[in-house]
Amino acid sequence: MTDNITESASNLSLEELFPPIDNEQTLTVVPRGAEILASRLALAVEDCDAHIVNLNVTRFDSRSVPVEADLRIVGGNRLRIVRALDAAGYSVKGEEADESEADTFRDRVNELLLYLNIK
Repeated sequence: MTDNITESASNLSLEELFPPIDNEQTLTVVPRGAEILASRLALAVEDCDAHIVNLNVTRFDSRSVPVEADLRIVGGNRLRIVRALDAAGYSVKGEEADESEADTFRDRVNELLLYLNIK
């Protein structure tokens, strides 16, 4: 039975396995603990109005830690997703603490408050 599954999977192209999706983004996550829990990842991502469409463990070696996984996500705001994953115990590789979007919003709110205080 497993030979049939392996045979049919090997006949599929990457395009069939991972069809392109509008508004998709890819993140590589590394757990700060010892394991990757799909349910914890899914909850963190879905709290940001997004969905995981693929989760692939890309590095798993019992002698080397950390484990890494690639997430293909549809929807949601990237900054919110990175923050939610961080709160769930996962670091996102290649994502610097880019607070530019939050800083811009904070600056605009401060300017609005200053404008409202002008008499």
